[in-house]
Amino acid sequence: MGLGNIILINGTSSAGKSTIAKALQDILEPQFYLTGIDHFLRSFHERLIVISSEENAPSPETWLAIFENEKFKRLEIGPRGYQMLAGMYSSIASLAESGIHSIVDDVIWDLRAFEIAVSTLPAENVFFVGIQCPIEVAEQREIDRGDRALGGARFFGERVHEHAKYDLEVDSATRNHEESAQQIKLGFENRSMPTVFQQLKSHTKKDK
Repeated sequence: MGLGNIILINGTSSAGKSTIAKALQDILEPQFYLTGIDHFLRSFHERLIVISSEENAPSPETWLAIFENEKFKRLEIGPRGYQMLAGMYSSIASLAESGIHSIVDDVIWDLRAFEIAVSTLPAENVFFVGIQCPIEVAEQREIDRGDRALGGARFFGERVHEHAKYDLEVDSATRNHEESAQQIKLGFENRSMPTVFQQLKSHTKKDK
């Protein structure tokens, strides 16, 4: 039994990742398990995410969300937060080791978190997809959805692609979710080696 494949989808909040990921799951064969950062965070108790103002912000142990005038301003990750992210990527790697294919809906905006993903996931089986979306478009979607705090689309949108290059980039502002899913499916089926994660892991080893 070979390793399962991982389609890792990265992009800002409200870029359309979740809708694209579900549409992709619908058209891929064999079946892919669908998971992501939101699935894991919902499984932890809400007290692990501390909400604070700038003036009263404590040093984060897990996640610290800073709000200003009821608008999300920034997120900080503490030691336990990185530990939880390492556990998430390790669990996805374990699924791959068991031959289970996965689609992962992620927001990798933090360099250390990105390094954990690269070092933990099986590089040769990761197809890394960047969902590109102008921040103004994501912000309007954030407003239209009305189910999350305003500010996340800009905070993550200004950071989420800083550390990454991709096997494939998809513009979710000019394609609907079905077209985006088809583009990812074709890119995955025609992917070339070495993958971006293989290149990054190779460079990391050389640097050491």
